[in-house]
Amino acid sequence: MSYYIEKQDYRRLGQSDLLISPITLGTMTFGEQNTESEAFLQLDWAISHGINFIDTAEMYPVPPKPNTFTVTETILGHWLKKQKREQIVLATKAAGPRRSLNWIRNGPKALDEKNLREALEGSLKRLQTDYIDLYQLHWPERSTNFFGIRDYKHNYKDKWNDNFNEILKSELGENVLQSIITEIIEDQSEPRLVFNPNHPDANETGYVAMPNVDLMTEMVNLVTSTRGFEANVTAMNATKSMAQRAIELGR
Repeated sequence: MSYYIEKQDYRRLGQSDLLISPITLGTMTFGEQNTESEAFLQLDWAISHGINFIDTAEMYPVPPKPNTFTVTETILGHWLKKQKREQIVLATKAAGPRRSLNWIRNGPKALDEKNLREALEGSLKRLQTDYIDLYQLHWPERSTNFFGIRDYKHNYKDKWNDNFNEILKSELGENVLQSIITEIIEDQSEPRLVFNPNHPDANETGYVAMPNVDLMTEMVNLVTSTRGFEANVTAMNATKSMAQRAIELGR
């Protein structure tokens, strides 16, 4: 029985304008369990059946080895250059330091600007494209439980420097929108009094002071914050779209 994914079944990728098939084609076997010709057959079959989302990584194929890393992206690039790039949503990943893959960029010590830039430029070259739709961090920097670890014991002394904002600013400059907390104000509204003389916290008149949380007010604040976040994301997506359009016009 043949199965085809219709475009009306596509889903939005996060808050972006990208529409992706509900099934993604993973490629971590390309170059190890699958030859290039077999990989091409899988890719052609996926596209012909409505799958438009393809995921890869610089460390692929698996199991990761010094003599095969980047092979998957290279194979995918050979196929991709013959396709209509705008019809494919492409995702790849930068290898982080937690896997101890010392043959990748001499063993990245952090997912900092230098390593991310080098990883990204290498992936773009191997994939033979000038943009990547979804760029991901492959394994976190911080100590955490992940695939391949048994009897994990967390190291609470592990210090991790959250440098995401620093990297974004170095790449996008003033285009990065952020909120700054300038003041924290304690709510001075009176507590809600409920008559319950048997309650251990009841006052001399039998009333209990309950939390002054107003569900209506909190809901309004939630919606306002959500709309503000969506507006920031829209602005960032617009900046990305304009940059991609400029690249296309310059071809």
